[in-house]
Parts: sequence; C-alpha cells; structure tokens
Amino acid sequence: MRIFVTGAAGYIGGSVSEGLIASGHEVVGLARTENDGELLRSRGIEPVVGTLDDADILTGAARSADAVIHAANADHAGSVVTLVTALEHSGKLFIHTTGSSVVADDASGEFALGTPYSEDDYFVPVPYRRARVDMNRYVRQAAIEKGVRAVCICPGMIYGTGRGLKEDSDQLPKLIGLSKQLNAGVYFGKGLNRYSNIYVDDLVDLYMLVIKSAPGGSFFLRRTVTRPSLKLRK
Repeated sequence: MRIFVTGAAGYIGGSVSEGLIASGHEVVGLARTENDGELLRSRGIEPVVGTLDDADILTGAARSADAVIHAANADHAGSVVTLVTALEHSGKLFIHTTGSSVVADDASGEFALGTPYSEDDYFVPVPYRRARVDMNRYVRQAAIEKGVRAVCICPGMIYGTGRGLKEDSDQLPKLIGLSKQLNAGVYFGKGLNRYSNIYVDDLVDLYMLVIKSAPGGSFFLRRTVTRPSLKLRK
C-alpha cells in the first residue's frame, strides 16, 4: 500500500513509517521543511513538504494514497477535518493518533482512584480534553457518515527508542532530565498518580494490525486512569 503519514519525522510517525517500510509498504511523509524532507528521503520515505495548515497539500497527498496515518498532532482539528474530507466516500483507511489523557483526571499526584473503568462506563473528560474527545468522536463517526474506514489509536505514555528521525519520546526524557538535574527522583504532588505505558515497538505493531484488519469506527485505547490496570481496549 501507498500510505501517507503526517508526523513522519517525529517519534510516533517516524517509528510507524519505519515499520511500514519494513512490512513492504510505500510511505509518503509530511515534512515541515526541505531539510526534513531530505532526511526522510534518506530513510526511504517520499517527502511532501508542508504543514498541517496546508489544506491543499494534505488533500492531494491523502487522495493519492491508499491509506492515511495522522501522527503529527492529536489536537490539530483543522488537519483532521481536511484529511477526513479528502477521503470521503473512498472507503480508504484513516488512522488518527490521539492520546489517553481523554480519560485522565486532575489527580496532580495527590490521590489515586482504586476502581478501574470499563469500556461501557460513563466518564466526563477534564475540561482541557473535551475538544480532543469531540475530535475522536468525529473521526469514528466518519466511518458511518462519510464512507471512510476511520480508526482511532489512543496510546498511553510511550517509551523506548524510536525508529525514526526522533528517537526519544516527549514526557519520559523530560522527567529523567529533571531527576538528573536535581540528583533525585521527581514526581508530582505525593506521587500517587498512575500512568499507562506502552513500548514504542508494541505500538508500531498495533498500527500494522489495524491496517490489516480493524473495522471502521474502532477505537484502540491503552490506558489507566490513575490506576495500574493496563490492557488494550477496542
């Protein structure tokens, strides 16, 4: 398949792109600059230079691909609408990468809840994540209303060495760096909060499985909400 990947120079998108190439797929990657584009080309990725705000570029790249993986910015609503619109009535696969903070609380390290949520439990998102929840819902509805095989992948905190141009995740290196600076382990508040975690190579494997067999409207969530239960949820 010819697959268009946003964030192909980043931690998630770069790792997924390398996995796609290893599986025999042709990858087209969005690059912010010509320099980034050349770096992608050196890794076997066909670059398309542009940003998430360049609707015409995104539309053209999406329509010329067999599938689209959006891994650049979980909160950029405009690019999601552009990509879904470009794929309307095509039946093509669109994978939107979101984040597990859609089911986070505002513990700030001060407490940890003891009862895990299931897929059927009602949960009110924290205010600053309502927009992301609405975006996830929009993507999944595209499978019903717009003729797109739209799927959401919602990883927790990702760790491990990335396969792309960016080898480090965002959160963990910052916490490790601060701990080294202070010569002590750091944590928030009382340190009672819990995080869900996923190894980057396992996440890449999930993308491969989704490409192969996930039906439109699926939502894959790897999470805990200030509690230790870690499971893949569909």
